[in-house]
Amino acid sequence: WVSYLVIFYSYHYYTQSRFYKLFIVTALLTAVGYLMKGFPSLLFYAGSIGIVLLLKKDLKRLFSIPSFMGLALMGLIIGAYYFLYNQFHDVSNTFGPLMDQSTRRTIVKYQWTDVLEHFFLYPLENIYHFFPYTLFGFIFFVKRIRTIVLENEYLKFCIALFLVNGAVYWLSPEVFPRYILMLIPLSFAVIVFMMKTIKQNEESLWHKWSWLYVSMSAIGLIASVGGFFHEDIHLVSMPYVKLVVLLIIFCGLLFSSVRDRSNRVWYSIISLLVFRIGFDLFFIPERYIGDEGTRSKLEVLKIQETYTDKPLLLYKKSIMDKTASFYLATKNGEPNQISDKIEKGHYYIFDTLRVKVPDGVRFIDSFYLREFDRTCWVIEKNDN
Repeated sequence: WVSYLVIFYSYHYYTQSRFYKLFIVTALLTAVGYLMKGFPSLLFYAGSIGIVLLLKKDLKRLFSIPSFMGLALMGLIIGAYYFLYNQFHDVSNTFGPLMDQSTRRTIVKYQWTDVLEHFFLYPLENIYHFFPYTLFGFIFFVKRIRTIVLENEYLKFCIALFLVNGAVYWLSPEVFPRYILMLIPLSFAVIVFMMKTIKQNEESLWHKWSWLYVSMSAIGLIASVGGFFHEDIHLVSMPYVKLVVLLIIFCGLLFSSVRDRSNRVWYSIISLLVFRIGFDLFFIPERYIGDEGTRSKLEVLKIQETYTDKPLLLYKKSIMDKTASFYLATKNGEPNQISDKIEKGHYYIFDTLRVKVPDGVRFIDSFYLREFDRTCWVIEKNDN
């Protein structure tokens, strides 16, 4: 939401010639976004303001007083946070994980062949992930509709802002759908405009394309039938009763969608919601039981509950992974403590990936870490 507002206000305030708000409000939101998301927020800020000024042929405004005021405000907010943080922890240790999180799924970490493959598949993946809303995006390839869209300045900027801010993900081989949620309203603005245009002016084209939305109810119906033959169906209670209810609902939605052409989009949306409820009923329990994150969570909590007679510390750079580290810290009610020495009267978590085995210790237990599929150890000083 914060990232979307940065993108939207870049265009909104410029068109209103409210340049102080353009730079100061977006800088304030970027600072908030940075504290929540890290470096990508800075890219949204630079990309959004940059493309607006570039297309408006007004790049010289980057060197204006409002621009410098916005940058100063952003620097003050982020700098104040790091100043306060540094009173308790070494601030330099925060930049490594931030950079790792920002680059680990990007072109920086992958071969060019992976990037090239992702470049061609990524648009198709997003059509699938945001189905059925994305179906009408194909209308953009109808020349007379595309011409109307590009004549609308706001929609033209929506497309430009979407492409510029989405470029980093389009070139990043390992991304998740949630990464571009801030960009989806930009694409939906174009899609909804096209839907409204053809519904009002292209009735025959509307009815032809609206058949695509019938598919959502049909897919739900097919998935419900397939559920009866799933091997893990008994992981949930009363599976057949739930499947029958889903079948009845999807049959009703499919029948209504075929007969009532004017409301096919709404039947499709209702079908998607019902489909998601069905997914949650059947697949979430199965995922939870077999998920590596669940295994990591349960094993680290078992360690915490077992070794309660002495403090449990991390040895040097044994930071575990984010799943285990999070659950251990929340269970203890305080940040995980680090020690550079092995002393009697303590247990230590030891990670062989980052630290060499210390002398004079004995291994007393282990637990699973989902990152890199590895084992972490509990050690203590050898009495001998």
